[in-house]
Amino acid sequence: MRLVAVFIEDHNYNFGGYTLNFGGNFYYDLKFGDGSTRISRKRNENYINNFFDNTNTVLNVSAIVGENGSGKTTTIYDVLKVLNEDFKPGCAFWEKGDTCYFNPYNLNIPNVVLEGGWGSDSFQQTHKDVGTIYFSPYLDHKKDATGIDISADRYLREDLVNIDSTYDANSKVVISERLKRADYRRFINFQKSDFSKEIKEKYGFLNDDLYRVVFTRHSINANTTDGIKFEDTPKDFQSFLNELFLQIRKEYASLNRHVASDGQRYELNKMQFKNILLMDIFCLLIKLMERHNIFIEEGHFNDEEELNEFLKTEPDALSKLKFWLNNYNYSKWDELPLPNQEVIAILDFLYNYIDNLTFSKNGNYLNWSSKSLFFDEEKLNELLDLNENLLVSLNKYYLQKGSDDRYDFQSISDLQYFVNPEFAERRLSSGETALLNLYSRIYDYFSRHVINYQVVKKESYYVLFLDEADLGYHPSWKKSFVKSIIEFSVDFFKTLGSKVQIIFTTHDAISLSDIPNSNVIYLHSSSPNRILSNDSDLRPRTTFAANVNDLLSHSFFLDDLLIGDFANSKIEFVIKWINDNRDKNGDFNSDEFNDVKKVISLIEEPVLRNKLAEMLSDIEVDEEFIRKMIEKQSDYLRAILKKNK
Repeated sequence: MRLVAVFIEDHNYNFGGYTLNFGGNFYYDLKFGDGSTRISRKRNENYINNFFDNTNTVLNVSAIVGENGSGKTTTIYDVLKVLNEDFKPGCAFWEKGDTCYFNPYNLNIPNVVLEGGWGSDSFQQTHKDVGTIYFSPYLDHKKDATGIDISADRYLREDLVNIDSTYDANSKVVISERLKRADYRRFINFQKSDFSKEIKEKYGFLNDDLYRVVFTRHSINANTTDGIKFEDTPKDFQSFLNELFLQIRKEYASLNRHVASDGQRYELNKMQFKNILLMDIFCLLIKLMERHNIFIEEGHFNDEEELNEFLKTEPDALSKLKFWLNNYNYSKWDELPLPNQEVIAILDFLYNYIDNLTFSKNGNYLNWSSKSLFFDEEKLNELLDLNENLLVSLNKYYLQKGSDDRYDFQSISDLQYFVNPEFAERRLSSGETALLNLYSRIYDYFSRHVINYQVVKKESYYVLFLDEADLGYHPSWKKSFVKSIIEFSVDFFKTLGSKVQIIFTTHDAISLSDIPNSNVIYLHSSSPNRILSNDSDLRPRTTFAANVNDLLSHSFFLDDLLIGDFANSKIEFVIKWINDNRDKNGDFNSDEFNDVKKVISLIEEPVLRNKLAEMLSDIEVDEEFIRKMIEKQSDYLRAILKKNK
């Protein structure tokens, strides 16, 4: 089944609401009146099954267009509320062949009357769960969209959720840097996934020679005198962990010594950096233990005697942390719910990496002033794999076992900051950033909430709403926008085991030219009901593979010349000046005459330019000016010949 139409109840409209048709086998309409619900349908003669994807993964692609202020985003929000049953009555029409499956949402439907186009058993009531995904590149302070919201507004709030309780690179968080790193972390994680292959091949970017990495520290309730003020950490661990905290600090203080050379300073910085990383990991684990922990009585070491013997060896802080991770017992479902193996693996990797850095050969791989490490792509991928394993295991700390033995996890997105990569040399363009934001946010949400561990229910059918997602694209990229999002969605949602439908808004004629007219919803401010019906005289009739100029004139309701208003004002000035001076028998201002000639010379559209030059000659024939216009026309014609060779 595919979603083909949605009715939204709105008593400001005639017949109690409006119906949006997304391009199915039939056009649908629902109207209230006279105590009945009239549902009609008319066959779409241009419908082609599996038109966008013959793998049957992307089931449909539709567009919503209209003037600024016509309500495109509002319309999407209304559909989201209906499909997610968020206090917005409405209904959905699903199709399978010629059968319509009618799915009401909080909508009172009295006395259904079917009008036109219905056969026996062609109308059935159903209930089908559907997941919605909303993407918008705008930071316009909208409310969260119902369903899965991956808009810029929502991600901004998530990226800054713990800004007052974390540090980046051992320093206070700089908001602009945090937001940039959050974006780059998603970009880089997406690029190393299997789903980025076709995007990288098509757009040819994403890599850098080196990647800069800073590490996040989570603030804990502690001071240098008394140590940590515990609340929810298991009691049997508190004394040991407090001593470990103080020892990490003491070991760092012992490293603050004078050195004689740059090489010695570099070796000192390496030891200091490892200590900082140890404290970063320690604080992350304490923050986790302190997060609403209801198992405070249930943690203890496996063997107290073994612990005492270990402490007699006067171990360093790193050894103490590893001992705790490897030897504690914790009876919250599993004996070792904390990520002992994952913590040790990432610490060992980072310690070994730093140990192998030498001042003479690659000293620039550790920058002490910025508290950064630098990695080539191969080593970064190793680190990111270890970091992902760590973050996944952190979430599993909150494992809840259901009655059906399925595992669901409570997301701890505010703690999912440790490794923060960014491009060291490369600066992405606005277009690259716009494109990567779209694909990386889809991948980021599902990898963190569905693929790696289940935080939300995975749906068998998703509707992906893209609100002007092509904003910032170069025209050459806009040509591939629809094709690229289809190809990505086929690969991604097929792997997810789900079907998907795409609905996007756009102001771009190139993007719209990939969509059949029956799949386009037109909003028009002068229409009584705002939504142009399929038989409306105001509705444009051509989109798919149409001329871009025609699309701009008709589908985007631009009735004037398809040039900028400023250029148009200059043309109007030329015409007015010629008309005002036509009957003056040569008595005109020569300076104004020369300015008019210059304006005509600037015009690149040949028919318009030649017509204005002809009109100007009615006032006075300037042979040199005419020769220039002839030569300009010759250049235009030569360019056509060259282009077609």
